[in-house]
Amino acid sequence: MRIASLVPSATEMLFALGLGDIVVGVTHECDYPPAAAQLPHLTATVLPDGLDAGQIDAAVKEVIGEGRALYTLDEERLRELAPDLIVTQAVCEVCAVPTRTWSRWRRGCRASRGCCSRTRARWARCWTTSPG
Repeated sequence: MRIASLVPSATEMLFALGLGDIVVGVTHECDYPPAAAQLPHLTATVLPDGLDAGQIDAAVKEVIGEGRALYTLDEERLRELAPDLIVTQAVCEVCAVPTRTWSRWRRGCRASRGCCSRTRARWARCWTTSPG
C-alpha cells in the first residue's frame, strides 16, 4: 500500500496510526511529524512568500474571487509516486487542493489506465472528507 496525503491533518493522523512508512507524498505544508516534512511535496501555493496576515487575506480573496485555486498539484510527481490511496478533503478549497484539481487528475488516470509509473495499469482510490 502507498498513500499520498493532500491534507496536513490527515498526514499527522496517518503517522499517529503507525502508517508513516507507507506515506509516499504529502503537501508543502506538512511539517509534523518531522519525518513527513522529508517526503516529496505534491502541492504548492500560488501565493508569494513573505506576505503579512493582511496581505495574505487580500491575496486569498483575489485568487478565490478570480475562480483560481490557491494550491497547485504536482500531477507528474503524483503519477510517479503511484499511490494506491489519496487522502484528501472536499470541505474547503482554501484549506487544500481543490476537489476539481485532484479529481481531474484521477479521471485522467482512469482514461489512460496506465498513468502511474508502476508496471500494472491502475489508478488511485481517493478517501475524502466531505460535508453531509
